[in-house]
Amino acid sequence: MARPPIDTEIKKAIFSTAQQLFARHGLHGASIGDIAAQAQTAKSTVLHHYPTKLKLYQAVLHESFGKISELLGRHVDAVNPPERLKLKLKRLLHWMLGEPVHERLLNQVFLDNPKAAPLAAKKYWLPLMAHLTEEELPHLAREKSQVMTLVLVNSLLQMAFSLELQVLLFKEVTGSDDLIGHLDTLIDELVTNFAA
Repeated sequence: MARPPIDTEIKKAIFSTAQQLFARHGLHGASIGDIAAQAQTAKSTVLHHYPTKLKLYQAVLHESFGKISELLGRHVDAVNPPERLKLKLKRLLHWMLGEPVHERLLNQVFLDNPKAAPLAAKKYWLPLMAHLTEEELPHLAREKSQVMTLVLVNSLLQMAFSLELQVLLFKEVTGSDDLIGHLDTLIDELVTNFAA
């Protein structure tokens, strides 16, 4: 198998570094110089691949939202729509816990620029909500199912974001695996109550 071109490796390093820095510091807290230094390349190389910091930030966010859409759109084996929704939300929670950079990025979007929130909602969140509500909750009124799905997905983002804190707070009582089990049970209860 042929080795990928060095240019591709550098671009991947830039992208990965940008993900980490944007997740930690947001759009305004991470500079092209920071990204270049941590990716061990020149600023001009970063700008060759991504003409502006905003373009790089948008590419990073697009990947995270794309992964969420793919995860929630993937088929699950369950006949009953609320059970399918439970499985999809648990899949999303476990993925965010395994790859926390994405959940941190998504939380950072609204901190970075509250004025951009309506655009992010229109471009990413509304299609995601529509998919979940049409596929998994067709028996509910459209408005109720959209609100419910938004509350559930937002809750998952916050659960994943605060898991480290929760483990610290409850370390005497439970470990992270037990806590994740409790979160899975909470998802079951929330969907069951909302979908009733």
